[in-house]
Amino acid sequence: MLTIFLSSTSKDLVQCREAAYRAIEGLHGYHCVRMEDFGAVDEVPDDFCRARVAECDLFICIVGPLYGSHSPAGPAYTEREFRAAVLHQKPSLVFVTAEDYPLAANLIESDQDRQYQAAFRQEVMKGRIVTRFSTPEQASVKVVQAIRNWEAIQNANAKPTQVSLLASQLKPLSYRVAVLNRSTRLTDDEVRTAVGALQTQVHRDFAPAWGIDAELAFVSRGAEPEPESWWVVVEDESDYPEAVAYHTLTSEGLPQVKISVVNAQRTGWPWTMAASHDLLEMLANPQLNLTVFVSRNDQTGRLYRREICDPVAPVEFAYQIDGVLVSNFVHPAWFESSRKPGSAKFDQGGHVSAPFKLAPGGYVNLFNVLSGSGWLPVMKPLAKKASPRKNKRNA
Repeated sequence: MLTIFLSSTSKDLVQCREAAYRAIEGLHGYHCVRMEDFGAVDEVPDDFCRARVAECDLFICIVGPLYGSHSPAGPAYTEREFRAAVLHQKPSLVFVTAEDYPLAANLIESDQDRQYQAAFRQEVMKGRIVTRFSTPEQASVKVVQAIRNWEAIQNANAKPTQVSLLASQLKPLSYRVAVLNRSTRLTDDEVRTAVGALQTQVHRDFAPAWGIDAELAFVSRGAEPEPESWWVVVEDESDYPEAVAYHTLTSEGLPQVKISVVNAQRTGWPWTMAASHDLLEMLANPQLNLTVFVSRNDQTGRLYRREICDPVAPVEFAYQIDGVLVSNFVHPAWFESSRKPGSAKFDQGGHVSAPFKLAPGGYVNLFNVLSGSGWLPVMKPLAKKASPRKNKRNA
């Protein structure tokens, strides 16, 4: 577990600081350290914080328009923490607010502090590449991107091993996905919490299996996502009366899924599981055109759609991340007919043991090439009671 010390002023950056904290905590293998989490400590805050900086693996400094509270030594706490990172030669990632970053009139500091802050901003930007941002959503995305870039540099400098050499031959993809709260039944906090769990699932579970990653950005009700983002839209009603979720395109022609909270409740699916299900399937098959061909001889064959959650779709096979229910999914080995039963991990939860086998209540769409009968759904019934099947469609 690597430790990241998050340093910034509070009054002007409270939302950005929280967004960055949530983004870091959502990354597998990282723990974010910040002053407000220390609790009651019988030490001078200035000394205590700089000691934590000395212990961290990575230092992140977010510099806004305010200089902030002065330490007993004179300079502001953030400036002292930054200099401690420099002193201890800690790798540092610096983020600076853009010129259009809003600041309430009642937060404007004295002329002296404004001069101090101007000088500090110049100091942090000297000799390093900094990233600018204007919103909390941008801050969270850019922090995660910078951490991933830093990781890549560390891995490139590490002594190569057989595992790393093999991994270097695989070109991982990473997409930017905006999760929009357009529901009146869910608060922004509820959706934001779910996004944190979904980010953990993508980074920790899905990306290592499929070689496809994504950075998720929560978009609150009424706000707009960044351009060129894929979308997961959480809304009350669906355009299709029975559909819990369906795939379509954004106005920019990019992949999008829409989740109906109302229809999810009607079918017994937690909406978070539906969001997880279709997010992962969108990442694995963005244009809904990827299939797997299986042939036993030259005369027959079947096409399977690469829909990675359907074979293990029921709620019984889902799992929780930080109290949020997310969908199970199959691994690439599930689509490899040459695999012997039990020879690989076929799904994340370990509920199927061979290629193309369905968990009870799971389903798959296949096309019999010989008969030409079109796409047909195949479902394995549950042994006891029926599990609600997610009625989804592609638009």
